[in-house]
Amino acid sequence: MSSPTAMRVMKVPTYLLARCCEAAAYGFSRASALCYGLLPSLLSPDQLSTRVVRAYDPTYARDLQTNTDDIDDGTLDSWELNVLNRYKIDTGRMLVIGAGLGREALAIARRGVTVMGMDINLDAMQIAQRRANAAGVPAWFQQASLFELPYKPHSFDYAIFASGMYSAIPGKATRQAWLRALRHPLKVHAHTFLSFSQEHPPLTVGKTVRFQLNAILKNLPGANHDCQPGDTCLSGHFMHVFQTEDELRTELTEAGAAIHKLNWAAGYAILTFPA
Repeated sequence: MSSPTAMRVMKVPTYLLARCCEAAAYGFSRASALCYGLLPSLLSPDQLSTRVVRAYDPTYARDLQTNTDDIDDGTLDSWELNVLNRYKIDTGRMLVIGAGLGREALAIARRGVTVMGMDINLDAMQIAQRRANAAGVPAWFQQASLFELPYKPHSFDYAIFASGMYSAIPGKATRQAWLRALRHPLKVHAHTFLSFSQEHPPLTVGKTVRFQLNAILKNLPGANHDCQPGDTCLSGHFMHVFQTEDELRTELTEAGAAIHKLNWAAGYAILTFPA
């Protein structure tokens, strides 16, 4: 068989093989998403929280070995900038919860605010402190669990929990317990800026199937009976996607928070905790 003829013969099966592999990859990806999406009904809230923490470990460990100049400082999200300007926040003390590499903490400190950033990941806190020292801004970082806030009562004028991470706390009861505990390190009537993940209709078929299966699985012995519609895992990272604004309002007010503003479209709320 001549070389040109052989090439022509190879083109069709090679193309078909590529299409088959592409279809198989798509199928495996869908199956993977379905399996991850069922974890909220199968794992306990503590196990889901552990998966959230571990999701960031490889990234932070890698970044710890890089030069701080190689890490993008980032900018404040538009909603963060809006609330800081609205409340003229350029003094006082702010607690940044889940500070990560310090994106929002450093930006807020540049405004003149004294910032305490906290995160469970030690590597992240070391990177963030190194960046703050290099920038010469009043920001300090501490390894701590958001469920065990190690601060004295009435220590902060503000708190912020950004990047939709309120939704990364598994379970309504756990989120509400965390909100009740958050009031202790805050001054009376201190403002808390909270971001969350919300549903954008219409629901996809995949999401609907996952929600229905979770509703069945959570009733089995040993399952997570507190699993809610909107609970999912994206590549193993838990998120509760709030289904309606009323769902979120009810959750916050039941925990004793006063809602000053809830911007559903932008995904943030401004809260205080009455004395």
